[in-house]
Amino acid sequence: MFKRLLSKVIPFLAGSRGDASTPPAEARTASSEDIFYSLPTLCGPGPAIEDTPLPAEYRWLEEDAWRQIEFVHRKNLPHIERELAKLLAFKQEHQHGPGWTDIYTRAEHPAPIAASGLHFTSLPAFSTSALVVGDGPPWGGTVRGGFALADGGDWFIYGQRTDDGGVIQLAVSPGRLVPSDRFARSLSEIAQSSNLLLVDWLAGLLVDTSSSDSVLAWARRYRSA
Repeated sequence: MFKRLLSKVIPFLAGSRGDASTPPAEARTASSEDIFYSLPTLCGPGPAIEDTPLPAEYRWLEEDAWRQIEFVHRKNLPHIERELAKLLAFKQEHQHGPGWTDIYTRAEHPAPIAASGLHFTSLPAFSTSALVVGDGPPWGGTVRGGFALADGGDWFIYGQRTDDGGVIQLAVSPGRLVPSDRFARSLSEIAQSSNLLLVDWLAGLLVDTSSSDSVLAWARRYRSA
């Protein structure tokens, strides 16, 4: 489930080009001290998964990416600010080069997003598909009530809904390109119309959703070089 970085991988690969029977000493073993997490934080509660074949049309999400950039009810603001401060301190304590020695697991928020009364029909009229998370059991498959909304770019909005269309989770998957103005405007409108905050746990910040320009300014951090 967790992504990890192995600090000895480069020496190991270099050694593999020579005599396989006599690998370098530093490549022969990798203790637990040599293994680090590639992400500092994960969302503790996972989505409900259906034990069904993959749908014909779906968007795929790595399990570690679940709710890393998410909408939350504004009532959670004090809680979110405390969590961001704790996460910052945690990252400073546990960072080791490009990885971390431990993971900060986030619990569910006090006020659920369902309290906002957001309905699926109020979301942007983008192309809709199912949502698949992870590689397979025990923590992977088609998300029950899952959906993904995209406007043709590589960014998409995703979440879960109840049978009657009530939204119970809502998040954003970043892409390698800057999203369209339309997509950025949709994030701003969702936040403002439904009294929601957009939290970027990867960057450790609250996204300024006051305008499409402010959303685009934030989104550029995910643009590939």
